[in-house]
Amino acid sequence: MKYGFEEGCSPVMTLKKRHSLRKMRKPKAEKQIVAPEEKPTVVFQDLGVDYMEALLLFSESLAP
Repeated sequence: MKYGFEEGCSPVMTLKKRHSLRKMRKPKAEKQIVAPEEKPTVVFQDLGVDYMEALLLFSESLAP
């Protein structure tokens, strides 16, 4: 019966190597899933001239 052990290598070292190879491949697969995510967008809304004038007057009254 063949267990996949390398010549001159212990079964524990073979399992460690196999586990490390799996661990290295996993992040690449996760990155492919995360990559297509949409970027956040900022939407500005026009608040009108009256509101902007009120803000301007308010900020001028605070200035020394």
